[in-house]
Amino acid sequence: MKKLVLCVMVLGTLMFSLTLFGENSSGSANISYKMLNPYHLIFVNNPEKILNDDLADVSGKIIYEQSIQSGKYWDFFEHQNCTNSTLGYAVEIKNPNSHSAHITLLGEGFVASAEGAKPFVQLQNALPGTKQVRLTLAPHQTYVIFRKDNTSGSDNIFCGVIAFSVHSQNPLIIQNLAYHDFKSINPNAVYEGYITRVVGTTNDSRLYKGELSASVVKLTGAKFSIDDSMSPGTILPVSYKSYYESGSSFIQSGSSTVFTQGWVSNITPNKVPSAICTDMVSIDTPQYGVIYPLVKSDASAVGYPNIGNWGVVYSISASIKNRGTAPHSVSFVLSGGQEWASSIAYTNQNIREWRDAQITNTSPLTVVTEKIPPHTTKILSCRFILGGSSGGKLLNQFIVDN
Repeated sequence: MKKLVLCVMVLGTLMFSLTLFGENSSGSANISYKMLNPYHLIFVNNPEKILNDDLADVSGKIIYEQSIQSGKYWDFFEHQNCTNSTLGYAVEIKNPNSHSAHITLLGEGFVASAEGAKPFVQLQNALPGTKQVRLTLAPHQTYVIFRKDNTSGSDNIFCGVIAFSVHSQNPLIIQNLAYHDFKSINPNAVYEGYITRVVGTTNDSRLYKGELSASVVKLTGAKFSIDDSMSPGTILPVSYKSYYESGSSFIQSGSSTVFTQGWVSNITPNKVPSAICTDMVSIDTPQYGVIYPLVKSDASAVGYPNIGNWGVVYSISASIKNRGTAPHSVSFVLSGGQEWASSIAYTNQNIREWRDAQITNTSPLTVVTEKIPPHTTKILSCRFILGGSSGGKLLNQFIVDN
């Protein structure tokens, strides 16, 4: 992923109390995130730049490997082909046991570009109607659940996601691997581990792979009141506990602060001190350990990890009460944290299907809008995913439109 820019957003300077419109005495909604695991989310972005030394045919290396138990899984990967030749990529599941296991293929998405939200759009739109493929994996059998022999040309980025479920008495093994010639893959290829090399400006110790601690983060506490005195463009205030640094980690403060310009997600407080942080997941990296978002825990000497919650579903729901005598519209809006694009997959209660958009700090996305009649309470709901090869640091706002 692109390095997350070290800067303090203007949001951090806009911390003061407000006594209007909100459900709390401070006039703000006291928000947080709840972590959920409807499925296991595997994230593979290390190494980001794939070299010949990482290939299963040329060098006998496997990019990623972990044991998997019975359950549902998403395997999400993003890489750049730096081998000076067309690259293939595959995901396979091995049954090392003496009994059969069962796999159900639920869907997939893939794009040979940096528009990393598109695979999630393809997958999510296919899931409801996809004809599921059920397979029996015999003892000591390997099955390739995803294979692209021409993922991209040299220097191109590619992203993909595969959804599947497993039913097995004992653990199976999942592997992500890259190659030039699939037929020449070394049958004795081994997992290369957590790569920490530096290639050009890319420090792979700041790019990760592993199973995330949550696949979905759900916004809680978003309850607001609006009325006729609110002008168009009013941003509904929120409050939450910020974080402060203590030693080599960040600790949550004991009291909440009101933020009148929205809140920042998909980033850690060493990059944005006012970031909400209750959304941030950890990454359990095979043969290394857990990389925590609020602890200096990766293999670099740079500091806090470079985590943006790529691939995690954000579930947003807000209760809006219109106390006025006229109807008013409220929107949930996302803005990128920097000048380069963040790739967003999203859906809402009105469009049903998933779509994708590229957002920056000057090109926001209105994810959902709801018109609320007088003296009525309505729910705004939507979901979004930050795709691969994107900057984190997303500004979230509930805005009164009229």
